[in-house]
Amino acid sequence: MNTTRADFQMVVLPSGNVLAAGGFNPSSTPEAQSAEVYDVNLGNWSPVGSMQDARAFFSMILLPNGQALATGGDDNSGRVGSSDIFNAETNNWNSTGPLNIARSEFNMVLL
Repeated sequence: MNTTRADFQMVVLPSGNVLAAGGFNPSSTPEAQSAEVYDVNLGNWSPVGSMQDARAFFSMILLPNGQALATGGDDNSGRVGSSDIFNAETNNWNSTGPLNIARSEFNMVLL
């Protein structure tokens, strides 16, 4: 990986590539907004657009439309009450509406 990460999330994208996002670098502590994709054919990691909010201890799932949803977590000031959606076609993130309650260290399930 290009960025040292702890307490980050990963999902397999429809292409078979792997998206890794957020977390923090244990030696520098601030939570990351950055993300990168592992290309299974080339065998390397490439940076992609950053999330709108830094987050660690969050949850991320792949949606049926092929986008990844990253929600909640912690940043340098406390719990995060937002969500970001990753578009694999553009390699960029967009914010969604706020959560009713900021949360961290939880799981999401696709229904």
